[in-house]
Formats: sequence, C-alpha cells, structure tokens
Amino acid sequence: MFPRKTLATVCLGTALTAAAFGTSAAATAAPAPTPARASTAPATDVTTTPTIDGTRAVITITGQKGQKIVIRDAGQRAIAGTTLTAPTTTLTFTAPTSKPAYTVDIDGTPQTSAAFTLRDDIVTPTDKPTVDDVDTTGTRAIVDVTAAPRAIVKVKNDDGDILGLRLADATGHVSIPIPVATDTDTPLKVSQTVGATESDEADAASLIEIKDASVLYAGRAAATVKVELLALGEVKIFDEDGTEVQAILLDSNGLRDLYTVPLVAGRTNVFDVVRTNSLGSSKPVRLTVPGDAAALSAPSATVANSTAPLVLRGVPGARFHVVGGGRDVHVGSLETGTAVFADTTPGATYAVTQEIGTEVSPSFSVTVPAT
Repeated sequence: MFPRKTLATVCLGTALTAAAFGTSAAATAAPAPTPARASTAPATDVTTTPTIDGTRAVITITGQKGQKIVIRDAGQRAIAGTTLTAPTTTLTFTAPTSKPAYTVDIDGTPQTSAAFTLRDDIVTPTDKPTVDDVDTTGTRAIVDVTAAPRAIVKVKNDDGDILGLRLADATGHVSIPIPVATDTDTPLKVSQTVGATESDEADAASLIEIKDASVLYAGRAAATVKVELLALGEVKIFDEDGTEVQAILLDSNGLRDLYTVPLVAGRTNVFDVVRTNSLGSSKPVRLTVPGDAAALSAPSATVANSTAPLVLRGVPGARFHVVGGGRDVHVGSLETGTAVFADTTPGATYAVTQEIGTEVSPSFSVTVPAT
C-alpha cells in the first residue's frame, strides 16, 4: 500500500493540505496544531478595478469551485467573503481608500495571496475636491467641482455656514448653486464627504472677484474692454498711475459689461480693472494694450433686398454712424462687432463709418435696392 501523502500548500485553487480536504492521519495521531499564517508565493490571480462610486472595488479571483474566500485588510480584518461558484469569480467589497494593502485567503487554511493595493488614482476621502469654476447665472452663482464619485460636496462661507450642498455624480462632477447675495470678500470653502469622513477645504473664488477681463479691440485712440463679474458691483478702471480713466459703458447685462477706454498713442497702455461694493474691492485684473495699433478701418454693410435692414460689421464695441435716406443716426455694436439698421429707404444710398473713442474710420457706401 502506498503511504499517505500531504499535498503541498503552494497555490490557491490547485493544492490544499490534506486536512483542508477533510482527510485525517491515523486515528491514534494527535491533532496537528493550526498552522501559522504565512505569506506564500502569490496564491491567487487577483486583478482590481474601482467601480463608478470610487469607494467600492471589484476583484476577480481564480481558484477552485467550492473554496471559501476571505478578503482581509492590512489589519487582518475580514471585510468580505464568498464561496467560489466557478473557477473564476468576481467579488465586490467596500474599499474606503486606495492606500491599504489587501489579501485574499482560503478560509480555514494558512494560504494567502500576495498583498495588493487598489488603483492609486481613486480619490480618497481626505483629498480636497478641485474647484473647476465659479460662474453666475440669473440670481445664482454656480460652483463647479470635481470630487470623488458620489461624494457629498459642500460650499461654505468663511463662518462655516453651508451655502450649498449636492451629491457628485458617477464621474465626480457636481455643480452647486448658491445665492448671488452671498457676497463676500473672503474665498468660499468647498469640501467633500465620503462615508463619515469630511475632507480638508479647498478655496473657491470670492464672489467679489472679477471673473474675467479682456481687451476685445485696441485702436489708436481707444480700446474695447470686456469685464465679466461673479456678482453685481461697480467696475472701475485705473491707468498705471492709479488714476481712474473715463471708461464709457457701451453695453451691459448686469454681469457682463463692455467699455471703451482712452489710449495714449505711441506707448503701451496699462490698466487695472477693479470691482467694488460695500465690502471692499476685488483684486485688480491687469490689462496691457500695445500702443502701435493700425488705424481704424472702414466697416462693411450689406443689404439683401429693398425691405431688408442694413447689416453692419466692424470692430467689437464700435459705434456705427449711418447717414443717408434722410437719416443721420448712430447705432451701437455689441462685442461681436455687428449691428442692424432697420429703417432703410428703398433706392437710398448710405454712408457708414465706425467710431471707437475719438477715432473715426473711413466711410463705406451701400445702396438699398429700389425694388
């Protein structure tokens, strides 16, 4: 008779001790002590991927059907388990962070896999969220945030009052509305909560700050400046000597203003744009305008038929001067540099110029069809 042999304990799903299979040595033999846990060569094929909520992981386990599998964290706590119903089985478990190492064991045996960690790019609860943008629409400010998927994201003021709270979507994006009346000269605070843990706070722009300021057109005598605000307030523009310039408001929708500012010919002009209210002033936004711009060119004007309006095209912020058909009028353009003059007379010829500050362009002539 062949002697009884003990199977080697080397690979999950291929070899277990005889005791693990329920066999025993001779009846007179003393029970063997429970083997100490040992980390062997990798005992299982384990692949890890995070699910869409970022706090749960899915692993694929390859073993033998019927084996009872236990997943343990770095502290050897059992956090999930299953019985393999097929040689390859997937198991989902809660993984609150990507940092600790996990192992996969065969329950009741000393066999354990090599330690593994989850993907490092899972956002952990202690990470600050990322504030992507602060914008304003209607009576609300919108704070756009990237956080951990399904995290609870809060926007607070400097006193810790919650101004807005929303759940991030499966990609981690969330837009949180807060009242425009929440005007403050300190940054808004944004945090995320995953499980019971709230992250440190990230700073978002204070609503007193200017969202953007840019030069749309620079001529020889004046420039067109566009200013976008996060909340209502007064805009002031200063030259590099700190003197407020005579900015002319061309167009406004309350949070987006269009101005012309005078230029000093032959030099680079520097401006600081500031928004003020009862709480104070925003940080200045500096604009630099070259002083060697070309002369203002003539606009263009087109008309489709005898009953159609003149469509005027020029530089952003220009005023069109239309003369003809018994009319002498000025028509303001928007930031696109276009405008419409509807009061035309069939057969009449119109001379059109455009103006920026004190600079006037050459004239462009257009005739409306008679019929």
